[in-house]
Amino acid sequence: MNLAIGFKNDDRMIKFILDCVVIGKDYIGSNSKVINLNLKKCRIKWTHEVVKKQGGTWGKTFDEIKPCPEFKGSACGSIQDVNNVIKKKIRKLYTPESELKMIRCKAAGIESDFSKYNKFVEKLRKEAKKFKKEHFNADS
Repeated sequence: MNLAIGFKNDDRMIKFILDCVVIGKDYIGSNSKVINLNLKKCRIKWTHEVVKKQGGTWGKTFDEIKPCPEFKGSACGSIQDVNNVIKKKIRKLYTPESELKMIRCKAAGIESDFSKYNKFVEKLRKEAKKFKKEHFNADS
């Protein structure tokens, strides 16, 4: 995905980064990078659009750029991005070890938090499926 950066309360774009990845507070892309971006002074918008400079100014204003759809507060440009958000949400509450322990306990008939875990994952999965169908025309 690409990233548009602008100052807060200003419609002008100050930077446009192609194929951007985030590492801490650094935004690195194929055409540019911004190190230690202060999000208190700047606003960002993830997008699929490509904006080029025309005569020293950007072809579009910050507000004219169409943003990527967001799932659970994260910009998602692909089905894989949605899957990554699901994984992060699950890992926030459950480690791989705790998941395996719950599954082993369930299989052995020992009481555990498996039903709570399963409801949480199924709810996320259903929300993701709806989001994917809506934004990417996918059934998975």
